[in-house]
Amino acid sequence: MVIKVEKGSPKLKMTVDEKKFQAWYKPIAKERGLDKNPDAKEHHYDYRAAFAKGQGPDKTGHWPSENKSESHPRKIVNGVNTITGKKVK
Repeated sequence: MVIKVEKGSPKLKMTVDEKKFQAWYKPIAKERGLDKNPDAKEHHYDYRAAFAKGQGPDKTGHWPSENKSESHPRKIVNGVNTITGKKVK
């Protein structure tokens, strides 16, 4: 099944094969102790966007900030919006 994803950035519109996404997400969730539900609001992260873009965590385990939700607790770090990379006034 293919689904349209419109989460995270309002500009983000992509098609994701749900079966492939779940096969990708399941071992990541298990390894990292994440909720089995990739859409759990506690994630504050759009894993489908990361999957569609071929992204994953870096060597430190940090995921690309561009897929953070607007409600992410670390959206603003040291006066910088980590999603956009712009300084916050």
